[in-house]
Amino acid sequence: LLDTQAEEFNSLLRRIPADKDLWEVETSDLDEHSDASKLYYRLKGLHGVGPVTATKLMASKRPRLMPVIDTLVSELLQPPGGRFWLPMRNQLADAERRKKIADVVSCAPDNVTLLRRIDVAVWMHAKKAAK
Repeated sequence: LLDTQAEEFNSLLRRIPADKDLWEVETSDLDEHSDASKLYYRLKGLHGVGPVTATKLMASKRPRLMPVIDTLVSELLQPPGGRFWLPMRNQLADAERRKKIADVVSCAPDNVTLLRRIDVAVWMHAKKAAK
């Protein structure tokens, strides 16, 4: 990734908004034709990189924009058609709903983005539900 294909991956990453939250971007920034989708599938195409690792890599570079998705979260939320980003974006676009969620996860440190707080809360709930 870093040695042989860095420019390709960096080029895709540069075209993904770095300064916006998930709920602030256009749906076209996250749909199946977006640079985010292209990057996700290119990452998944690397040897040993599955959906969880791909979303973690993307979330590390775009912590306000890209949610982390693992098997537990996917099984709990059952995103329509396996598409996770747009339904989550659409739910969080509702300012009142987002405020309620932010209040629930407000105990996290200020430097942790709301999206990372949501990731952790959903994962913890999914893990508990899976027992």
